[in-house]
Amino acid sequence: MLRGEMKSAKDACVLWSLAMSCKIHNIDPEKCLVDVLCALPSVAASGLHA
Repeated sequence: MLRGEMKSAKDACVLWSLAMSCKIHNIDPEKCLVDVLCALPSVAASGLHA
């Protein structure tokens, strides 16, 4: 497997996990993702966890 393919697979898993977590908690995954992405510019890099 090529490195780029592995990164793409990991990214897809993260998005799938977010969507399923939202579904379990009756949250609209699209709205959740938009909220997270809009909040990122106001968060200091030191406040982010990998």
